[in-house]
Amino acid sequence: CSHSVIRIDIELNLVSLTIAGQRKIGVDGNALLAGPRSTYPTTRAWAEKIHTQCPGAHGIYYSSYQYGPDYAVVLFEDRLPAGALSHISSRLVPESPCHDDIRTLAGSLSIEYEDV
Repeated sequence: CSHSVIRIDIELNLVSLTIAGQRKIGVDGNALLAGPRSTYPTTRAWAEKIHTQCPGAHGIYYSSYQYGPDYAVVLFEDRLPAGALSHISSRLVPESPCHDDIRTLAGSLSIEYEDV
């Protein structure tokens, strides 16, 4: 498992799952993203539905509930043409300093983090 920095070399077509985007599809109150871990399967099901019903979408984006107001992006690998992404750098998650950075971030967000 690694943490990578990439550059996006194409214009992406992303489906919005921001609060406004969720409202457009009939979901109120950020329900897809603000729930406990037990709601993750529902969120994944929405992503799968978007993948199926929006064949031109390269992925989804949403306001990070834990780390907002920045956006988080999920890309559909099978939708990205060759050369869409360029690798900038990578570091292995279990090794320092990446693991230490994750632990520090989790602590600052009051998230219980389990060592990998």
